[in-house]
Amino acid sequence: MSYLDRHLNSNEKSLAKANKTAWIFARELFFALITAAAYFLLQRFLPDYPAVATYVTIGLAAVTVLLLIHHIFEFVSTSIMLTNKKLCSTQGVISISTMDVMLKNIDCLQVKFSVLGRLLGYGTLIVVTDSKEFVYKKISKPQKFTKKINRQIVRATKIRNPQPQIIETQPKKMTITFGVTPSQQKLAALYLDRQKNAPKPVAVKAAPRKQSTVSASSETAVQQ
Repeated sequence: MSYLDRHLNSNEKSLAKANKTAWIFARELFFALITAAAYFLLQRFLPDYPAVATYVTIGLAAVTVLLLIHHIFEFVSTSIMLTNKKLCSTQGVISISTMDVMLKNIDCLQVKFSVLGRLLGYGTLIVVTDSKEFVYKKISKPQKFTKKINRQIVRATKIRNPQPQIIETQPKKMTITFGVTPSQQKLAALYLDRQKNAPKPVAVKAAPRKQSTVSASSETAVQQ
């Protein structure tokens, strides 16, 4: 278990990690080739001075070994971890330098590539906060790691600021009275309630009246 894994809180979990690229050992490989080539060339063109070839080879080999040890420590000790709440990192073996930044405090993420780094897939990751800037050189696949950080920042922001729920309520009626005592208000309320609950009168339709018609012959008989 790494140093960062041991110092996670109980409610945290690791989501992604970024480390140094293995291409940092390319320089040591180049120096090893130069050392071997120098030894064979000196042995061929200066056969009378074998000590020169030996001393030059030992010097170049010592530089190669020192660079290799330095890069091994750098490769093992450098690690960047993304959790569900923060971004943390550690560097160093004897004196450890750590970084612990909450996701909400990250202002900007920058990735820089050299020509060789773009071809081999490594670059420099820069984390900018409100108070400091953290630089990590020769990180493997920094663009992919940056996308994961941005995705988690958006997710944490949504959890921290949930969408408000809209609840529709009916407005309450308000009555304002002036110069009326509370007892009078109660009586008025009771009267209004009784008026509302009182049965409505039933409308009765009246039957139409029959019109009497008198014939013309009857009217003449009466006159005679």
